[in-house]
This record gives sequence, C-alpha cells and structure tokens, in this order.
Amino acid sequence: MLCLSFTLIGACTVNVQAPVLGEGDVAHATDAGAARDSLGLDWGLPPARDGSASVDLGLPPAPDGGGVADGGSPGDASIIAQDAGPVEPQDDHGDTIETATLLDDGRRVDGIIERNGDGDYFRFRTTGEGVYAIYTTGDTNTFCTLYAADGAMISSNNDGGERRNCRIEESLDGDSIYYVHVRENRNGTGAYTLVIEGPMEICGDGRLTAGEECDDGNERNGDGCDRECRDESAPDGCENVDDRGRATIVCYADRLIWSAAKTACEAWDGTLVTITSRRDHDRFPAFVRRRGSLWIGLNDLEREGRYQWVGRNSDYRNWAGGEPNNWGGDEDCIMLRREADSGWNDQGCNAELGYICER
Repeated sequence: MLCLSFTLIGACTVNVQAPVLGEGDVAHATDAGAARDSLGLDWGLPPARDGSASVDLGLPPAPDGGGVADGGSPGDASIIAQDAGPVEPQDDHGDTIETATLLDDGRRVDGIIERNGDGDYFRFRTTGEGVYAIYTTGDTNTFCTLYAADGAMISSNNDGGERRNCRIEESLDGDSIYYVHVRENRNGTGAYTLVIEGPMEICGDGRLTAGEECDDGNERNGDGCDRECRDESAPDGCENVDDRGRATIVCYADRLIWSAAKTACEAWDGTLVTITSRRDHDRFPAFVRRRGSLWIGLNDLEREGRYQWVGRNSDYRNWAGGEPNNWGGDEDCIMLRREADSGWNDQGCNAELGYICER
C-alpha cells in the first residue's frame, strides 16, 4: 500500500492510500495507458499551484469561496437535498378536545378530512336550552360524535343526514359547552361543512315560538292544538272529530269528487282519513247520519280489488253487506255510506260527497 499526499485546490490536503494493483486491475483505470510512472500508476491529476499533484473531486465550491466540504459544518460546502417524498397536508382543525376549534356565533365552519383516520374537534356554547341539530353537508361520508363538557359521549351518527352526511339532534342545556368530533366514515376523505343549529322550537313546552301555530303545553291532539303545534280549528264548512288521537275534520260544505277531496285534505296539510279499528270507525256514523255519505282514503285505483290507503296503512275493513261489488265496472273509491249505516261501499270516484281528513 502506497500513501500519497495531494494538495487540493483551496488549500485543502487529501491523503490518498493507493492500493497496489494486481494483474488486471489496470483495466479499471480511467486511462488504461496511464500506469507508466515509476510506481506503475499515472493518476492524470492536474498540478497544484505549488507543482504537486492535486485532486478534483467534482464538488461545487463552498458558499464562502473556499474548498470542498470535508463533512463538517454546513458552511463548508453546498449540499443538494434528496427528494423526501410528498409533504403531508397541514391539519386544519384540532385532533383532540384540548385543541378543538372554537366556533363563533355563526356555528358554521368548513373542514377537510385529509386522510383515513383523520378527525376534527370543535367546541361550541349553547345560547339556550332546547333541541340542537348538528350535521355536516357536502359529498364526504362523515361520522359525528357529540360530547359533553367533561368529555362524556352523548350521541353519535354517521348517515342520518343527506348524502351520507352525519346528523345529530339532541336536547341540550342552555349556556353550556359541548364538543363535536367529525371523522371519516368508510374511507370518506375530502371537504365538508359542519353546521350547528338551535335551539329549535319545542312543541308542547307552552311557549309559542317561530314555526308554531299554537303551543298548549302538551303533545295531545284533539284539544285545539295538535302534537305538532298546529291549530286544530276546523276550516269553514268542516268540524272537528274530538278525542281521536290525531287532528281529524269532517268537511261537508263543499261536496267534492274523490280526487278533489284528496287535494283539499292535502291543502290542510293532511290526507283523506285512514280508519284503523272498529273503535276508530265508530267515531264517524254520527257525522254520516247528519251530513251524508263521506269519502275516506281507501281505494283500488291502481289495481282492481287491491285496496290501499292514501295515507297510513291499515288492514281493518268494515264493508256493508254485498260490498265491494264494483257495480258497473267503475267503482274504485270508498265511502262511508249513509244508507248502509256507515258501512263501507265502493263508489264511482266522480260522485260528489263530503269527506274526512286527518293529519
């Protein structure tokens, strides 16, 4: 082994230990004809400024104009960094309750599920006691969880909203802190908008709020204010059916064909009545005796002999004797027939009768 000392450009010195070449090693030299000095090697090095041999390692000059880097401080040479791969997107909201994003009074904020397993926490304060709706919008499949101020879970949901969005509706205390966690559901990544609405009006709390026609402090029908806080006062030409469990009116001032009666009930935000039992049926004969035959919601317009209701479903039937008979081949709508003591009769749908609505 031969030790050679070379002076590098920039006043750096490099000690090179040249191996003793064996037979055939010369073939690996840069210039195969260069091994011809007294040691059998010619490195082809340009002379240093002092006449000695020098080595050019092909490194760029240091920023300060000095020599090549020697592995020391960054100022000794310029180092080109290798590509470290894609940079992870910065998380837009906190990943824990402690770092939750505080929502302002608008309670509406945009977020992004950056990757599978990502989740965002939000903190909000209720303005009053009542029901709050907490949900996301957008195309991202989300899963939401609601927490109390102490971190106890209250409820969660994944697809209760539109288009795979989460939706939670809960009755919350007033002037209290709550947290919402929004995360991906079934590899659902992408953008979303979190919305918190409330307090919403509560029907039956005795306080008239926006969207309520009335509020009598209960959720009973048949007492003038129904369970959805709508006024049960009967329209002109109609009268209430009391104590039925749902708002029900009998209308007789305008005698209508069956389809027009159906439309009139829908304008009242209801449907033609569905009768569910003998006890339910027995509420109506007194109206039939006083007002005449009345349309109900049963019909076989879609398929002859297959009877169905326009509103709620019911298997109960109370046919009059010999009915239904489809007399004349065109009786597809059902009425409570006065002549049959309110027994049910199929009738041509263009007959003009009173009708019964429920909602």
